[in-house]
Amino acid sequence: MVDAADEIDADVIVMGTRPHSGIGHALMGSTATKVMQHSKRPVLIVPLKK
Repeated sequence: MVDAADEIDADVIVMGTRPHSGIGHALMGSTATKVMQHSKRPVLIVPLKK
């Protein structure tokens, strides 16, 4: 995702996310969190409905 934003020279990355809890979050982590940590561009996180 971060590489794709760099290739197209995006101004912002917008991602939807669902809340994770327990062992699933501990094992997999959050893709949105990883993108936020590695992106040089602003990241807008939008909560998704269940």
